[in-house]
Amino acid sequence: NLLIFEKDFYSDRLMVECSKISTFIEENQAFEKKFGWQCKIFNYFLASLLLLFINRTMTQRHFFTIMTSMVMAFLFLGLSTRAQESLVLKAQDFKDQFLKDSQAVLVDVRTPAEYEKGHITGAININYFAPDFEGKIQILDKEKPIYLYCQSGNRSGKAAAKLKDLGFKHIRDLGGGMIQWRANYYPEEKSTETAPSGLTVEDFKNMLNSDKMVLVDYYADWCAPCKLMEPYLKDIEQELKDKVKLIRIDADKNQKLFTALNIGGVPALQIYKNNRLTWMQNGFVKKSVIVEQLQ
Repeated sequence: NLLIFEKDFYSDRLMVECSKISTFIEENQAFEKKFGWQCKIFNYFLASLLLLFINRTMTQRHFFTIMTSMVMAFLFLGLSTRAQESLVLKAQDFKDQFLKDSQAVLVDVRTPAEYEKGHITGAININYFAPDFEGKIQILDKEKPIYLYCQSGNRSGKAAAKLKDLGFKHIRDLGGGMIQWRANYYPEEKSTETAPSGLTVEDFKNMLNSDKMVLVDYYADWCAPCKLMEPYLKDIEQELKDKVKLIRIDADKNQKLFTALNIGGVPALQIYKNNRLTWMQNGFVKKSVIVEQLQ
């Protein structure tokens, strides 16, 4: 649409068309991941050129000459990124694509202990934190599609970036990791049979029965932000012990509870007052923010 011009071209039309491009880039995550910065640069330059053209400070011939050069440069930049693909997929898309792809290699980058507690069928375990991670991952065929996942999507995202640097061509990352996989009730297998354990929803509700405010910390031992928050959460428990009760729930030991409560990842915090949820926050939270919510 931006390449069709008439004698009288109004700035409101320009804004509408440029807005369409911006909206498309924001909504299409896969496209943005591959071409986002090229699109934004292209969009800004295009808007500037059109404004000059509208104000009659540039001839139509010059305008189209510059436009043609910019389109060619944009296509070149776009094609140069296609040699390596790295996509973050929703659980359903990840499952569907992996099952259809006969050449796919499924890699669980969690720790062996996490892997044994439950993993996607067919996955091999290459621990991202292990010192030999890079050496083991390079044994894989760089031409084949590599499907990565971890517990929440953090480690697999870092692993995807490392694989891209190592020259792997087709990388797929499970957004939200095993937490989202389990939230969709997709199948998994265990290396060792273990009896079901962990808190039930009824247990959780009983723990909320208190005349104090209840601060719930959802965490995991492998989660770096969780470890950073742990000391000052315990400090808060001591400093406000007359009014606050702290409950810490391990994601790996309470997988069914996490699914039932729809906890999308760790760390996550909740505050309950009189058994009613009054505040929730996902991700790293500063101590001052938590204290403010508890006042």
